Amino acid sequence: MVNFGTLNSAYITLLPKMEGVEQPKDFRPISLVHSFGKLVIKMMANRLAPKLQQIVSPNQSAFIKGRFIQDTFMLVQQTIRFLHQQKQPGILLKLDISKAFDSVSCPFLLEILQQLGFGQVSRDIISGLLSSSPTQILLNGTPGDHISHQRGLRQGDPLTQMLFILVMDVLGHMISKAEREGLLLPLSR
Repeated sequence: MVNFGTLNSAYITLLPKMEGVEQPKDFRPISLVHSFGKLVIKMMANRLAPKLQQIVSPNQSAFIKGRFIQDTFMLVQQTIRFLHQQKQPGILLKLDISKAFDSVSCPFLLEILQQLGFGQVSRDIISGLLSSSPTQILLNGTPGDHISHQRGLRQGDPLTQMLFILVMDVLGHMISKAEREGLLLPLSR
């Protein structure tokens, strides 16, 4: 595994959202990432982006060039309208994945990458980036103790968005497999 150490460190600081801030909610946290980490992440993201179209299922639309997340919303609206017009019973399930970035397991992600055919060097670099991203909180310009992350992806950079898509694609495949094996009934029944 590659050890990027301090070259992949980050500081978290608070920026005021407006003039005359008085409460914590008036601040926005921002992560200041070392430029070397940003460079490696950007290079990896640029290499991965053109391949996502072939790797990820067509029903995944977020963060993939040439696909639009609005298409998903339109599909859901049309499905609801169809079921309503046909007076067919149905269940729609909306999953809240707002905290999912924080719970991605690095070993699981690396297993997905291996199954997708990513080489050992690429997996080592990604593993190194994920495991060597210590964070310190800046308080009045002074860094605090190091916070080591046990799981999750660093939000806000282009590579982790793509890695998250690969993780979520596994959920899509699991749902499709459950439907093929008769564990889920189609909506139109």
